[in-house]
Amino acid sequence: STGHALRRLTSKTWVKHGTMIAVASRTNYPDWANECLKLMKIQHGTNKKMVSLQKIIHHFQIYPGDKKTHFKRIHKDSGIPFDRMVFMDNERRNVQSVASLGVHSFYTPDGMTMDKWHEMLTYFGLDDNDDDDSEETEEEEEDSNDE
Repeated sequence: STGHALRRLTSKTWVKHGTMIAVASRTNYPDWANECLKLMKIQHGTNKKMVSLQKIIHHFQIYPGDKKTHFKRIHKDSGIPFDRMVFMDNERRNVQSVASLGVHSFYTPDGMTMDKWHEMLTYFGLDDNDDDDSEETEEEEEDSNDE
């Protein structure tokens, strides 16, 4: 379900509308978290190539602190208004904190499930069009040229 959401968010349909992915983590182990993002992979692009999460994420805020601080920095770095952002988290305190900025926030106690993904889409009046049109990142194009 998280993989499905990430594939949809990186599809041509979403990318052409300026969709970006950010990570906000309150970890005390940022180096370890970044390494995990390198190692975790999803099928991506029209050729279903496996790509690390690190290559599809646009903004990283991985350090101890409040999620509100993370989102303020994402806003500053990206220029995206808070009311054009979506946040999902399994901790209610994080959802409440970030929501106070005007970010559309969803409590996901069981993580990103298909039900929560569809709840978010419904909230925005979107559908889960399953067209398989994932964008390839520049790094992927370079990687495939090297093979």
